[in-house]
Amino acid sequence: MKIIDVHSHLYWENGRETGWEIPQAPPGPLGPDVYVEAVGQSSLSTRGRMVIYPGSGLDKLEQGPEMLRRINRAAADLVEMAPELFILGFAPDPFHLDETLRLMERYVRDLGAKIIGEIVPDIAGYDREGPAMDAIYEKAIELDVPINNHSSTAEDSAAVGRLAERHPEARIIMAHIGGTWAFREGIAVSRNHENVWVDTSGWPMVAGGIMEVALRELGPSKLLFGIDYPLCDIDTWVERLDRLPVSDEDRERVAWRNAAELMGIDL
Repeated sequence: MKIIDVHSHLYWENGRETGWEIPQAPPGPLGPDVYVEAVGQSSLSTRGRMVIYPGSGLDKLEQGPEMLRRINRAAADLVEMAPELFILGFAPDPFHLDETLRLMERYVRDLGAKIIGEIVPDIAGYDREGPAMDAIYEKAIELDVPINNHSSTAEDSAAVGRLAERHPEARIIMAHIGGTWAFREGIAVSRNHENVWVDTSGWPMVAGGIMEVALRELGPSKLLFGIDYPLCDIDTWVERLDRLPVSDEDRERVAWRNAAELMGIDL
């Protein structure tokens, strides 16, 4: 069965210094070459591809547009090294809107970015749904690409719902099914908005039945497979996907068809 992971990140710090381990990666600084080796040794490598969003530097965006350029260039370099493993995502920066909109255009039209994300207000410190976010959503609609929007609280999910209402043409993927302790609110937002899907990324998804609840309440057409590598282990998440109690047809839809349709790609 094919797989598209719609939610993982490129970090260049050593994870042990930030409080978590990097599955499949050696100790020391990270970079595109380490990711190619690590992901290439995982169970994902023979079955599909990973959407890669910038990870490092998101908390420093307010310092200036150079960080915006740096983090997205690093992700593009990784995809250029191994396009058979990775799909490019573009991380926006509401603090520097003009540069963000300019780069969104370039990354989608010239570099092949297929999705905008991950939008992470809680890490980057920008407004979840202010005028700059509206402008980013409208640009994504213009460029015909979906958006992955982080959610870990009921308030996050509510904000995603309001964005979905203001931008009904946007294709929104809500990360983490709305969050570990707020997944029911996330599911409700997706159920109430035709243009909101949810992804399975994040460590709680391998326990607690959250994925099964989402499947039961939303159906397979609204659920997308995501890992959140390197915070989460690739092989563990792939095994979890393979064990979902659904038909082969429904598993295929969760595993890659929904993502391929939203991003307009042929895996």
